[in-house]
Amino acid sequence: MLKGPPKGGRIIGKGMRANAMDLKVYCAMDVGPRDNQEDCILVQGQTIQDRRIEESRNFKADTFEILAICDGMGGLAAGERASRYVCDRLGGLGAADRPPEDIRAALDKIQLSMEHDFQDECGTTVAGLIAGPAGHLVFNLGDSRVYKVTGGKIERRSLDHSIVQVLLDEGKITEREAFEHPYRNLITAGMGPAFAYKWNTDTIHLQVESQASEPVVYLICSDGVCDVLTDREIMDVLGDNPVSNGPVLLEQVKAVFMKDNTSFIIAEIIP
Repeated sequence: MLKGPPKGGRIIGKGMRANAMDLKVYCAMDVGPRDNQEDCILVQGQTIQDRRIEESRNFKADTFEILAICDGMGGLAAGERASRYVCDRLGGLGAADRPPEDIRAALDKIQLSMEHDFQDECGTTVAGLIAGPAGHLVFNLGDSRVYKVTGGKIERRSLDHSIVQVLLDEGKITEREAFEHPYRNLITAGMGPAFAYKWNTDTIHLQVESQASEPVVYLICSDGVCDVLTDREIMDVLGDNPVSNGPVLLEQVKAVFMKDNTSFIIAEIIP
């Protein structure tokens, strides 16, 4: 089981021993109708930001692995710089022998650096998974999402920080109305100077995932996926072989309507 409370986000404590994990990963990104690619992907310690990519990777992680997606916002190239900045620094955490003792503190440090280095109106979402042999930790700010895909079911493990999520929580709209709401892209939290006035580490959503004895699959995506397809539609596409069906998911988003930068990671973690 994971050690440490969700509040601190501690996932592997000092002195703990853990076995290696095998990971099967498919990642994709497409600029869509936009001029700039403001999404950014972190996988296997590498920051990826391109107009179009599709990659499959099979590798072993001896300690832990950070997988993340950031969706930037801001004028000119500010959004793409902000998303890459966060992925780069999360990747730097992965260069250590063990994960950060407190992911909240790590994200807070990144936020303070962004407030110093970036213009006022830029920012980014972040959604990610710290996978460890002793268990996993989901974290997010904004409306990029993390799903758990097991046993023919899809479960949202992240929490949208958005106006629409507030309306949902208050019971004022249904899930279907939320999916079609005109304000579904207005987010209430993120990283960067645009969110400095409301920055609070307690806003960071953490979801502790216990160690699984069987392989488990996670989907991490920008809203270019979940604004186009419902959770049920995503599950129908991924089926029983989510990693293998990654290219099908990308084609389905294109077939429905690619209206934004679209990026996702599908990762099967094999203990």
